[in-house]
Amino acid sequence: MIRKTTFGNTKLYGIITLLFLLFIQEPKAYNLKQIANNDNLSNSSITCLCQDEKGLMMIGTCDGWNI
Repeated sequence: MIRKTTFGNTKLYGIITLLFLLFIQEPKAYNLKQIANNDNLSNSSITCLCQDEKGLMMIGTCDGWNI
C-alpha cells in the first residue's frame, strides 16, 4: 500500500531539517580588542558599530565617527 505524504508532514520534515542545519554549524572565533579614550576614541559613549567588507571597524560616538 502506498501512503501519500500530506503537506503537514512535509512542513514538519522541513522544519526539522532547518533546525538540524542551524545547530550543526561550527562556532566562529572572534577577535576582540578593548579600546579607550586615550586610543584616539573621541568619546567613551559608543552609539553604533559598522564593519566594511575589508574588516575595517568604524565606531560612532556622541562626538562623531572614529575609524
